[in-house]
Parts: sequence; structure tokens; C-alpha cells
Amino acid sequence: MRLQDEHPELFRQLHPTRNVGVDLDAISNSSHEMLWWRCPVGHEWRETPLQRRSPARWKKGDLYACLYCIAPGAVVHSCGHRRLQPSETTFRVLAHPCERCEVTEHTHLILDAHDESAAAAVRLLDTSPLYALFCSTAADTVEWWDELFPLVEAYFVRMVSVYVAIAAVEHRPTLSSPTSSLLGACMLRILDALPPGCREEMQAAVPDDAGHFRDRYLPGHHKSEIGWALKKLGFDILDTPLGGDIERRVQFCEHQRFTATGELPPVDLADTTVSENPRT
Repeated sequence: MRLQDEHPELFRQLHPTRNVGVDLDAISNSSHEMLWWRCPVGHEWRETPLQRRSPARWKKGDLYACLYCIAPGAVVHSCGHRRLQPSETTFRVLAHPCERCEVTEHTHLILDAHDESAAAAVRLLDTSPLYALFCSTAADTVEWWDELFPLVEAYFVRMVSVYVAIAAVEHRPTLSSPTSSLLGACMLRILDALPPGCREEMQAAVPDDAGHFRDRYLPGHHKSEIGWALKKLGFDILDTPLGGDIERRVQFCEHQRFTATGELPPVDLADTTVSENPRT
């Protein structure tokens, strides 16, 4: 049901000018959309219609109570989320969002910076002796490296791009993790997907300080919540198809090698390349 039909008094408290772009007439009384409100005294704040009409204990029986007017023991963040603190007698409005919204906002910034960071990631790989050593060792060790390399290169660029983007968003002059640790984490991930027979020799090309993917999503010292926020926003940083793609690529090469008639092998790799755009 629409808010203006079930709670006309609350509907009249919607801010007349600050809810730009929102069709207030269509807002339901159970909406989770953050809206601006203004009480009869003139206090202004953000809250969802569902929160606004809830019979919370602090309202003391007044469904239309203003948080500023009768609940002094509270902290309100800029995102509109609040934390009641009954033991305090002060009402504080903070200029920053709550931790949950701050992590999500930070993740959006990383995603926005990701496209621009891809070029920086390619430059990093072009000038890295560690990356060059790994690829040259692989070329001498892995039989079908020329066919596997496009997948591997796309994976490196994708992963390093995220770290370059994080560094840019956090205004870091350098990556938060050493380059060797970051590239080593990618190398270990790729080794796990390669045929077992070549892993031991390839291991010699992995840096000694190779990192690991923290909580399976982000290596380094970043908050684990950022990794989960990236995941929820559709950025699968783990890149789980890598192993399957490499396995199918090897199968394809083997079939090509032993197919005397020239017929296409039963494995079709047309749609198994790693996407360059990680967003959904």
C-alpha cells in the first residue's frame, strides 16, 4: 500500500525539496529507499518509510515521533543509518556514513577505478622481471603454453588491476602489497590450474614472498568486508573458471594434436575465454 494512503500524516512529513528524482506518490509504506523527512519543528534527516512508520521503543507510543525531538541518546550517520545509545543524553549527527555503507561506497570507488587501472596493470607486467621469468619458464616447461597464455595474461591483468584501483582509491603512492607478493599470489593460483607434471619446475619461478588470497578473495591487508562487498556487487575476484578453462584448453590442444582427419575436436572453446569486463 502507498504511504500517502495508509499514513497521510507521515506522507506530509516527506521533505518537499530534498527528495529529487523520487516519485513520492508511488512510495510504498514498506519501502527501503532512504528519503529525506522534515518534522513539524523543522528537523531534517534521512530514513526509510519502513523505519519511519515502525513502532520502535524509542518513539514511546508516538508512531510519528521525530528522532531529533524525543530520542537524544542516538548517533545518526550521514547515510541515514542510526545507532541508539540509551545510556547517553546527547544526540549526535555524524558527517560520515556507517561502517557498512562506508565499505560499500569504498567498493564502488574501486569498481569505478578498475577500467582505468587496467592500463597501469599492463605497464606493471611489461616492466616486471618476475612476470617475465614466470612466463619464460612456463614457455620452456608447459607444452601448450602458447595456447594457454591468453587466459593467463587476462587473469594477471584482471587481478593486478584491482590492486592498482585500490591503491588509487586509497591515495597510495605504491601498491599496499609488494609487487612480488601480488604477482606471486597470481602465479600460485595459476600453478594450481596447470597439469601436475610441470608444477614443480614452475615453482622455481615463483617469488619467495608470494602472497596468498586473503579469505579467498583479497590478498594483502585490506578489510575482508571489501572482498565480500566486491563479491556481492558482482565482481568475482576469485575467477573460479580459470582452472576449467585451462583444462579444456589442454584437452583441445591434445585433440588437435592427434586428430588425423582434421575434424573439429569434441571440446568447443569458443566461449571459454576470460572476460575482460569483470562487472555484471
